[in-house]
Amino acid sequence: MPIRHRQNHGGVNNVLAGARLFDDGHFFEAHETWEEDWRTEPNEERRLLLQGLIQVAAGLHKRLVKAAPDAAQRLLAKGLAKLDACPHESMTIATPETTIENGVPPVAWCAPGISGTRR
Repeated sequence: MPIRHRQNHGGVNNVLAGARLFDDGHFFEAHETWEEDWRTEPNEERRLLLQGLIQVAAGLHKRLVKAAPDAAQRLLAKGLAKLDACPHESMTIATPETTIENGVPPVAWCAPGISGTRR
């Protein structure tokens, strides 16, 4: 499957575009998509959510593509800590397609990266 090029949709659409890339195993591209919003986001809680997602995606990319398990472990730990620190009530992103609560994507998004397989 060819890698889809990211498009800057802005806001929630960028979060969803990144989530789709992440779900397809395109962790670097998901990281880049979310980073576009993180750079300009004025809300500190939303910045924390985006940074956590970015670090988790980068960690999976380091582990699966770059074969750098130590760097991956550090990025995953930092990213998951940020997601854990996100206030629940202010970190829900809901659309008809998906809901991300407390910055934690559905487990199915993470399964291919955790198991070491890619779709």
